[in-house]
Amino acid sequence: MSEESKPAPPADNLVTTSHSLPSGQAYTATTGTMVLREEVFTDGAFDGLRPKAEMFVTSYTLDGPDSLSRPVTFAFNGGPGSSSVWLHLGVLGPRRVVMGDAGALLPPPYGLADNEESLLAVSDLVFIDPVSTGYSRAAQGEKAEPYHGFTGDLQSRYGMYLNGVMLISSVLDYITGDFNEGNDLAYALYLPTYAAIAHYHGLHGDRSLAGVLREAEEFAERDYPWALARGNRLTAEERAAAVARIAALTGLSEDYVDRVNLRIEHIRFFTELLRSRRLTVGRLDGRFTGWDPDSGREHFSADPSMNAIMGPYSAALNHYLRTELGYANDFSI
Repeated sequence: MSEESKPAPPADNLVTTSHSLPSGQAYTATTGTMVLREEVFTDGAFDGLRPKAEMFVTSYTLDGPDSLSRPVTFAFNGGPGSSSVWLHLGVLGPRRVVMGDAGALLPPPYGLADNEESLLAVSDLVFIDPVSTGYSRAAQGEKAEPYHGFTGDLQSRYGMYLNGVMLISSVLDYITGDFNEGNDLAYALYLPTYAAIAHYHGLHGDRSLAGVLREAEEFAERDYPWALARGNRLTAEERAAAVARIAALTGLSEDYVDRVNLRIEHIRFFTELLRSRRLTVGRLDGRFTGWDPDSGREHFSADPSMNAIMGPYSAALNHYLRTELGYANDFSI
């Protein structure tokens, strides 16, 4: 390839716009891609910096004389493998998606509204999309895999210390959600969530949610792990009592709990809970329900809560970036 035909090296592509909060406070939004570069050495000699990736970021800074003393919050979504759109337009950012709620979803086109509970009131914000998510991509000719883990993070080399970390529904130890033979921990830890979802869908009568959760948590802390650990050593009476308790808490039938040997895997739960209504339950948000073309299926074919939010958030973000923040990109999120 001749020098004339080589593509131009990537460059930062950032757009800055001015806005105001409902309180009247002015803030500045900066959005676009920043080029990440890697040091290159040839035979031990420094040979310059090579573009490795283009990272998409959106920052919000409140204008004013105390701007340098304000805290800064860096926001990432998990997944792993998710852009920051959910925290950006669903929780922390100054604007939010208007899409209705479970059971009362709005049709397209989806609107945007001021987020009255935005963290921007007390902290500047930076939303970051990991490489291969959102608008972040590996540079042309580069592989994305080195960015799909944590070993390349910068704290140990560059001393990037933080004042603290906020974790929202995070998994710190994947064994807690590993529904595999030989690991009974996940079955016990998920039980209170199952009970709360069953309560939302009316399977606990007029009992209060607090009461249901208290019973589920107490059972999950002691009696349930004990019953799972006993296995075949449970007497017929002990097993029947455990089956009845689990069924009552989860909203599942005693026959089902007995057939799965007291162990309820989470996707099976979301598929089974409302089977009599020909409905499945959301994994990301158990309030949402959907249907499956095969109502005899053991594992649902799609998460109805993801189906409900993907379209509104995708459309809203693409509209928001182009019309309010002035940034355009040919990629889809």
